[in-house]
Amino acid sequence: MISIKNTLVYTAITVILGNIIALLIATLLNANIRAKGFYRSAFYIPTLFSAIVVGFIWSYVYMPEEGLIASFFAKIGLAGWDTNFLGSYSKALYSIIAVDIWKNIGVSVIIYLAGLQTVPQEMLEAGRIDGAGKWKLFRFITLPMLATSVTINITLSVINGLKAFDFPFIMTNGGPGISTNTLIFAMYKMAFTNQLFGKAAALGIISFAIIIVITIVCVLTLNKKEVSA
Repeated sequence: MISIKNTLVYTAITVILGNIIALLIATLLNANIRAKGFYRSAFYIPTLFSAIVVGFIWSYVYMPEEGLIASFFAKIGLAGWDTNFLGSYSKALYSIIAVDIWKNIGVSVIIYLAGLQTVPQEMLEAGRIDGAGKWKLFRFITLPMLATSVTINITLSVINGLKAFDFPFIMTNGGPGISTNTLIFAMYKMAFTNQLFGKAAALGIISFAIIIVITIVCVLTLNKKEVSA
């Protein structure tokens, strides 16, 4: 079923890519840089807007020929490049995922920042004295200390991905065709478009069970790694 496949792809990308980007941003913002408070606020601001506002804004950004991205490509001499992101079977789902990551990454950044600030500087200094480089310090000291933050962020990302509905509904209405249908969106269409309330209720129970099982497995797995770290 295409909606299940889309939901799993949606979840996998938001979990993996979203957390990698968030951790990278948090690491940069934890460094001694100018205007640190401004940048932290800037990355968090998108989370304050509703999905409806963000969806409409990015629909304009993605608009072919007249949108922000299309205008940018036209100015740099790439006017003929295909910019129909939301109207393409191959691009629509990934374009929506990018918007979801952009909107929600601020929360993950804040959680990682909170974790980074609890890393004892004495341990890092001892590692530097022993000749460890930046990567080894991050891999063997910082990352294990972030185990709790990683668990929280991955769990939240998994739940967010599995219940994805708002952006596919607002930006593409599941299209083109059914290329951006997710599990929850399929349930919505089954109930309110096709009037199949019984099947929609059954799908809702199945969706709830899937989300619960995957979330529990995720939490238990991460907790084991957290203890071993």
